[in-house]
Parts: sequence; C-alpha cells; structure tokens
Amino acid sequence: MKIQPLKSVGLFGISQLFALVAGFFLQSLVARYLQPAEYGSFVVVSTILLSLSMALVSAIPKALARFVSVDRNQLHNMWISLWTVQLPACIAIALLFGCLAPYISLLLRDFALRPLLLLITVELVVKAGVLEPSWLLLNGAGYHRIQAILIATHGGFRITCVWVLLLGGTGLIRCFIGLAVAAILSATLSGVIVSRLARKNAKSPNNMNRDLLPEFINWLRLAPFAEVITSLLAPLNLWILKSFSTDDISIGLFAACFTLAHAIIPLGLAIPRGTFSTFSNLIANNNAEDAAVLLRQILSGIFILGGLGITAAFCLGDTMITLLFGADFRGSGYILGGLTIGMLGITIIWVLGDVFNASNLLRHRFYSMIVIGCLGLLFALTLIPNYGIDGVIWSMIITGISGCMILFYVLNIRLNSFFPIMSLIRSIFASLLTLWVGAVFIEIEDIKTVIIAGVLTVAIYLLSLKILGELKFHLR
Repeated sequence: MKIQPLKSVGLFGISQLFALVAGFFLQSLVARYLQPAEYGSFVVVSTILLSLSMALVSAIPKALARFVSVDRNQLHNMWISLWTVQLPACIAIALLFGCLAPYISLLLRDFALRPLLLLITVELVVKAGVLEPSWLLLNGAGYHRIQAILIATHGGFRITCVWVLLLGGTGLIRCFIGLAVAAILSATLSGVIVSRLARKNAKSPNNMNRDLLPEFINWLRLAPFAEVITSLLAPLNLWILKSFSTDDISIGLFAACFTLAHAIIPLGLAIPRGTFSTFSNLIANNNAEDAAVLLRQILSGIFILGGLGITAAFCLGDTMITLLFGADFRGSGYILGGLTIGMLGITIIWVLGDVFNASNLLRHRFYSMIVIGCLGLLFALTLIPNYGIDGVIWSMIITGISGCMILFYVLNIRLNSFFPIMSLIRSIFASLLTLWVGAVFIEIEDIKTVIIAGVLTVAIYLLSLKILGELKFHLR
C-alpha cells in the first residue's frame, strides 16, 4: 500500500507556516516596542505559558483526538468531554499556578515577572481548555482545512490585538493582555465551528464511555508526564540560564535567537500531525508495515526541512535577527545556528512522541522520556552555570541527540527498519555544501539582498539534495 496523505500535510503545513510568519511579525513588533531586557522577560514568560499549555493539552485532548481519528462519529461525545473534564482541569491548574507565581519569580530571580505570571493564567485556561483542544479534535476527525483556517486566523488575531494595545503605550502587561484577548476571540470562533460539526456527527454518549474508558484512563496515567518532559526540554535551558545569569541584556539577545530557533518545532510537527489520523488508523488496523513506510516518509521530510533551517540560520541568522528585532540584537547569528541544531533534535523527539501516542505505546514513551528528561536536566545543570549561552547550545544539542537515539531504539523494536539513515546522511551533506557556498551571504544587511540570498540558499540546498538523489528518493 502506498500512502500519500499529502493534502492533510499540505494544509497543516501551510497553516503552521502562516502562524509562524505571524509569530515572527509579532515577536518583531514586541521587540521593537520593548528594551532587550524587557523582551527577554517576555520570552521567558511566553515559554512558561507554552510549556504549561502543551502539558495540559497532552493528556485529555490528545486522547480524545485519537479516539475521533478511529471513529469520526465520536466527535460529539469528545466535544462534550472537553467541556466537562478538560476545561475544569485547566481552571484548577491555572489557580494552582497563580498561587505558585511568587515562588516561580523567586526562582527566576526576577520579582517583576510575578504580575505577568498571574496574567497568563487567563490565556492558559482559554488556550489549553478550549482553543488548542478544539484544533486537535478537528485534526483527529480529518477536518484539516477548517483546522488550518482557524490556526491561521489565530495568528492574525494575535498580531492585531497586541498591535492595537501597544499603540496606546508600551509595556509587557499590554502585550499579554492583547494575547489573552486574541485567545478568547479564537476560542469563541473555534468553539462555534466545532459545536456545529459535533452535532452533525452526533452519536449516543452511552456507546462511547464503556468502550473507551480503559484506554482513556491509561492515557491519563501515562501521557501527560511524558508530554510535560518533552515540552520542557527546550525552555528549561532558557529558565536555567535566566536563573544563573545577571546580565539581562544577554538574556534578551539569547531570547531573540531562542524564539527564531524554536520555530523549527511547529514546522517540523506539521508533517506528523498532518498524518496523525492516518497513522492512528494504520496502527489500529494492525498494519505495521504501512505505518513504518509512513514514518520513514515523515522523518525524511523532517531531515530535509531541518537541514534547510540549519543552513539558513548559519548563513543568514545574524542579518535576520537584526532586521526582525533591531540593531540592539546584532551579533547573535552563531547563537541562532547552534540553537537551531539543538531544536531539530528536540523536534524529532516531539515527532517520535506523537508516533508513540498514535501507536498507543504510552508506557514505552513514559519510561523513555523519564530517562531523556533526567539526561537533559543533567546536561543543563552541568554546562549552563559554567559556560553560559554556549552551555545552553551544547546542552540542547547533546540532549537532542541522546533523546533521539533512545526513542529510535525503542520504536525500532515495534516498527522494524523504519529509520531513513540515507535521508539523514544526504541532508547533512547538502547542509555542509550549502554552508560552504553560502558563506558569502553572512555579511549581508539590506532587506532586498537578504531576500535574494534566502532564495539562493534554498535553491543551492535543494539542488544539492537533487544531486545527491534525496529529492527523488523522498518524492518517489
């Protein structure tokens, strides 16, 4: 069987790309209104919100999405469960987080973060309680076009709301109020649409609870902790750096690079999450051979995109940072390149985690992520206090490599011979060749030449892949 879920991947990828561009624009907007030190605080608080949101969405919503991917008629039951279980759980966690906000600001050595940490509890409830779970249900039910439109619309809401509030004055609080308003607008729109689709696919609630309750409980026991560890692998390094560093300006410079490098994660996840329902169906039908083929295609695509991202970061990173965030952030290109390598490894850990979830290998992922989390914490606490920003870069790279090796080994036992080793080798060679040719682009500063250089970098990279035979292999 030849698997070609290209339409869903394309739609999800386009929506993620639009959201990514909107996110870059938003970050650039905020950075130009704030000082580097303030922008560093903005990114630190944003990563805390992102990590909490990922952790909360990992349990109930992902379990519901998996059930919907097997039977779309369950959408109505899962939508009801979202409001009766997920939303109250998010409210409880948000209240607990609000109580812990003073202690978190103390650990980060910045008491000015306390009001910001309290403020993001509103956005946390909306995003993790309604907005992102509704997107997951749409993904599981196969409504990829609607999901893509809603994700892109949310990106527009974020820019508009923050921009309008910043017109009335600068300040971190205005930024987070704007983001909360955008989340409320998007959640309202998504809720209306999913409610209509849920009624359209209504099924008796009594047919769901008895059949799915054991698997649902098993998911709640094992999935959240693994997702929490995965979501912390990248931002934990930033928080430790914030705790040990007294140079707020350096934190701001690093935060700008961290924000750009972090973009590789949603782009990389576009491929597996666009094929989540297909993969779940294959596993549910015991079709391991086709599942392995699909997984090889997913990893091949990520290696290609990751190699392109690393190449662009090293060749054009300093120029992109200066153009997006201003002259105060100049000289951070090497940081962006190193972080992009680390983020690629963490992206693959995320991807393999989704594969474990779709395959219902929750216990395997649970124990694997405990080992990976302990290693990541060990590397971070060993390297960051001694080497600062360079320690963060090496900590993320080593964590990414070791985590990928552990998950590849465990998953290969279940899905034999899935790892596309030749795709990885070809992508590495293409990246090195492009870096060698693209070294002339490093000193470019004006925007028009940067665009031309970016197009040439992509062209050189793709031509290198073509010469090496990777594009033919991947698209065949």
